Amino acid sequence: IQGRTIAKIIIDTNGEISGIEIIRSIDPEADAEVRRILSLAESWIPGSHQGEPVNTSVIIPVTFRLIKEE
Repeated sequence: IQGRTIAKIIIDTNGEISGIEIIRSIDPEADAEVRRILSLAESWIPGSHQGEPVNTSVIIPVTFRLIKEE
């Protein structure tokens, strides 16, 4: 499997990921791995508007590339 999976996440006002949506898929197994890795992520710094934290959407491209073993 090679290619790029694109995920959209929502960072809530506490910096936690509150949703993971795959918006471009290359394979269901790759999608599951992207979801797994993002769900393990530590807290993020939330977006802010006029000094107040706000929910923010972030697009994250994840590239899967096979490397030939020698």
